[in-house]
Amino acid sequence: MSQPKRGIGAYHPDQGPGSGLARGKNYLLAIGIDKYLHFPQLNNAVRDAETFAALLQERYQFDVRNTEVLFNEHATERQLIFKLRDMARLVTPEDNLIIYFSGHGAFDDVLNEGYWIPVDAERDAIEDFVPNSKIHTVLNAIHSRHTFLIIDSCFSGSLFMQYRSAGGEDRLEALPSRWGLSSGRNEVVPDGPSGEHSPFAESLLKQLTLNEGELGVGELCQRVVESVAARSQQIPRGEPLRVDGHEGGQFFFRLREQHKSGDAKQEPAAAGATQGGLLYSIPRAMEVGQESRCEVRVAFDKAFLMKDFDPGKESKVRDIRISNLMQVELLDPLLGGMGAFTIRTISSAEQFIDPGDYTQWIFYVKALLAGNHPLVLKVTVIETMDGRERRKDMVMEETIQVLSRMPLEEPETEGFVSGYSFTLGPEAPAAEALPQPAPFAPPAPPAQHPSRGRTANQESE
Repeated sequence: MSQPKRGIGAYHPDQGPGSGLARGKNYLLAIGIDKYLHFPQLNNAVRDAETFAALLQERYQFDVRNTEVLFNEHATERQLIFKLRDMARLVTPEDNLIIYFSGHGAFDDVLNEGYWIPVDAERDAIEDFVPNSKIHTVLNAIHSRHTFLIIDSCFSGSLFMQYRSAGGEDRLEALPSRWGLSSGRNEVVPDGPSGEHSPFAESLLKQLTLNEGELGVGELCQRVVESVAARSQQIPRGEPLRVDGHEGGQFFFRLREQHKSGDAKQEPAAAGATQGGLLYSIPRAMEVGQESRCEVRVAFDKAFLMKDFDPGKESKVRDIRISNLMQVELLDPLLGGMGAFTIRTISSAEQFIDPGDYTQWIFYVKALLAGNHPLVLKVTVIETMDGRERRKDMVMEETIQVLSRMPLEEPETEGFVSGYSFTLGPEAPAAEALPQPAPFAPPAPPAQHPSRGRTANQESE
């Protein structure tokens, strides 16, 4: 299965501290671009950046008033440079800054230069790209205590330097730092299936969601690098940046009070879980050999569950305990080759719950045996307690009536039955049965996902 890639590969012009530490403000600049004007579209760059910003505002000490975003058509070269320059003007030596870029990147192997690609950049027009050298200049001008640059695109390693630890947590936080975390080195990196997250963003968000204490960027980078490298061929890089202002320190992500674990007597439910809503739509009757679409939605606010949902579909809504990270599975309990259903899905089992919308799982179920058979919906709350991942399962069972052939639906029109011809009147003859068409089962479309850019020798998509 091909997935979108964040990056166009090599560019060839000829080819077309402790409690006494004074704490300033935490600033965030989040940039995400899916809808490029002249480059292949991406699936998840904006979603990744939006979710990252929402997570920092909800769980960590980041204020929405100190957050700037540039998404899609707003992320032009002009606006991107303007916002970076604005951050250099705004941030003080007591403040911290995180810059998150999610989109296409490029690398010119002639100039040995990496680039960010803004939304309005022309293809094969390297002068429209934002070079790392310009990012380097901006970072040198930002006089923060800590700057953390996160790049989910193809990225040059020229900004990185060799890491040497400066000591304990208090000393690390007190010393200024300039760190970077990139999803790859100079390789093209995947974007992920539509509606989900890139592998890099998925790992980053998971670490920040499950964290229960103070998390330094060094530890965060190590976790993300190990997690992504273990599950894919891309190798992220997380180290200090080769820019002015790094003195061996680290930024620490600090939880808001309501998300701290507190003392050992605290109830487990207080560690990130809350009440929310679950909607699931599973047909009560299915036909042998035909696929039926089943849908599950989870939301912090139950009002989101019915958004754009067909009220004519069978569905059930329940109040449940949910967390930022949930897992949903639809299972056939009849194992050992005797199953009554085959089940395929287009969704990841584990997903982060959108704080401002519903999160959706889609399953396609094909009935194999006539009769009454169970389907099991398993919903799992994923939390972290005392530094360890803990799961709590909720299981709901539905009995499905599987028919060899579904009965024809009768319209409400008086005197008419589908599939028969009638002559109305007192002497009407017996109805003559008409042949029924075979049910149409559309083939499942192949799963194809765009890539974040193109390699040097690919044609334009």
